[in-house]
Amino acid sequence: MKISTRIRTTVILIRNLIILVLIGVFSKSLISIYHLFVPHRMESFTETLIWVAVVMFSVGIAVPVANILMKWLLIREESIKSNKQQENNSE
Repeated sequence: MKISTRIRTTVILIRNLIILVLIGVFSKSLISIYHLFVPHRMESFTETLIWVAVVMFSVGIAVPVANILMKWLLIREESIKSNKQQENNSE
């Protein structure tokens, strides 16, 4: 089945929004945990490396989760389409 361009664009936009939200949530969680265990200020270079690692780790988690949700949305959309086609064929 060919998926329409509008649906594909909408799903990609939703996926990107989910990725951004998940990156923010994971980064904030990891930064909060980091501050619990390391309350004092570190050198700026070391701290920068830690933030880069936190964001990269968050992206590594967020992208697969967003891909799974995107596939679920596509499967759901296709099942809705097939149900409508079956209803139209039965009439």
